[in-house]
Amino acid sequence: ENLFTNNKINNFYNNFFIDANLWYRITRSKSIYASIRNSRNMPQIRQLQPVTNTTNPLNIITGNPDLSPTLNTRLYVNFNNYNWQEKRGCYAHLGIDLQEDQIVSITTTGEDLVRTTTYTNVNGTYNVYGGLNLDKTFELDSLQTIKVTPGLYGNIFKRIGFSNGERFNVENLSLNPSVRI
Repeated sequence: ENLFTNNKINNFYNNFFIDANLWYRITRSKSIYASIRNSRNMPQIRQLQPVTNTTNPLNIITGNPDLSPTLNTRLYVNFNNYNWQEKRGCYAHLGIDLQEDQIVSITTTGEDLVRTTTYTNVNGTYNVYGGLNLDKTFELDSLQTIKVTPGLYGNIFKRIGFSNGERFNVENLSLNPSVRI
């Protein structure tokens, strides 16, 4: 029996994507921008093949023909407000990246130290990021100015993985203050 001809993969994926942007000028100095877009990451052939790869007998890999492509959705919004007369302003942004059916590997190591790997889809991974900048220019004299820009940036994300067959979540929160002069 020939494994390469008897195992056929007939996966059909319907990819419908959204890509929308909106920019609105509230006043001469204020504007808001928003966007949404999505995309798909297709499974690789090695992740789909139901054939067991024993080229390395200590690292056995079997694909999963039932994998779905990963759907990535990105939402983003920012706000600008700059007063040119007073030389001050602010900028704020917020973004959210969501993944649905993310493809991850599941690897187990047996007592004989043989690693066995396959692939699965998981839901619930995300990345949320944002920031706020303030901006003020001070005139020292007719030729010199100092621009001060304090800011705060943040990020929170969640990843899902498997360690020796056991599912785990990784969550991270970071806050980064900054001051530029």
